[in-house]
Amino acid sequence: MADKKKRVQNLIARNLSDIIIYDLKSELCQLASVNEVRVTNDYSHAKVYVTHLDRERIEPLLKFLNSRKGQIRSMLSSKMDIYCLLYTSPSPRDTR
Repeated sequence: MADKKKRVQNLIARNLSDIIIYDLKSELCQLASVNEVRVTNDYSHAKVYVTHLDRERIEPLLKFLNSRKGQIRSMLSSKMDIYCLLYTSPSPRDTR
C-alpha cells in the first residue's frame, strides 16, 4: 500500500511540475519547483509544497498559484493516468 501511495505522490508531483512550468506560461513560474506532495490515505486530498529559486518570489508565486488553483486542478485531472474501475457484473470466472 505504501508503494502505491508513493507512486501516486510522485505522479502528482511530476504532472504539477509540468503544469506550473510549461502550461501556466507565467514568468513567475519559470524557476518554480514542486518539492513534495503528500496524499491522504484515501487519496482525496493532496498537500503540495512549492518553492522558487529566487526567495523574493516565493510569496508572489504562492498567491499566483492559489488564484489559479481551479485551473491547475482541472489540468491535473486531465493529465493523470489513474483510473478507478468499478465492476458491476460478475466476472466470467464466477458465472461457471
